[in-house]
Amino acid sequence: LFLERFEPFILKDKIKNQILSSSTLQTLIEFYVNKNKIYNLSQSLLHLNVKCLKHKLIKDISLQYDFFSEIIYICTNSLNDYFYPLLLMYKKFSSLLNENNNNRDGQFLQIITDSNNKMENKYQIFENTKEYLGYKIFWYINICIKGQKYPNFNELIDEKTYNDIII
Repeated sequence: LFLERFEPFILKDKIKNQILSSSTLQTLIEFYVNKNKIYNLSQSLLHLNVKCLKHKLIKDISLQYDFFSEIIYICTNSLNDYFYPLLLMYKKFSSLLNENNNNRDGQFLQIITDSNNKMENKYQIFENTKEYLGYKIFWYINICIKGQKYPNFNELIDEKTYNDIII
């Protein structure tokens, strides 16, 4: 019950300046996974202080669920690595292009149901479709060229890093 009440505070950045312990973060992740609230987990990770996130743990969960936005967030804001997210998205995109099974083509939206199986007016974008991932790659290249950081687009990449990206 506490974790369910905790989510609105996370999403409104009320605890963004706080550093969560590893055990709290692990408990939060397990809660979302066990409740099958993967979209909520994705959104919550983007609203936590990047300094409090265990990079390996978040990378692992992000790779498992194709959370490319979260990988961009961690790699660029904490590790100052702008190439790994692009490489990862490109590898996934290439594998999707090479798949013979086109079951997921065109599946951009999925209606999310809450724990009571009531329909919500929210949609989850499948980040594992080649169409969406192709868009995400171009979007990421675009913000890098503009020198913007994600998710705070008003914050700019430092000049040395920007020159490394562009050259």
